[in-house]
Amino acid sequence: MCKVVNLINAIGKSPIALEFGLNLDLFETNLINLGIVIGTLLYFGVYADQDSKRLEESKNITIRLEEQRAIEQIREQISKLALEKTLAILKTRLTSQLQTQMMNYNINFFLKDFKDPANR
Repeated sequence: MCKVVNLINAIGKSPIALEFGLNLDLFETNLINLGIVIGTLLYFGVYADQDSKRLEESKNITIRLEEQRAIEQIREQISKLALEKTLAILKTRLTSQLQTQMMNYNINFFLKDFKDPANR
């Protein structure tokens, strides 16, 4: 601790330290202070503006991705509900005779396609 105090005292007695000090005269320092403040604001303001634009773009991309995800979920739910409804209708209306007719029709359709390669 004593070394720090001695160092501060030595710096305070140097010729450079005697010239350095606060100038409290508002008329002399106001332009310098304004220049420093305005320069600092401009310097950091450019980066703040760029960050703001980048964050806005990122927000818009995130919103679009969430919209697409929501639309995809709705499509999946609609498809699932339509399939469930179709299966429920088939279970109530599909008799063994109708099922046999459908299977025969599909077999004949594929055999016809298999025998006649020109249709491919």
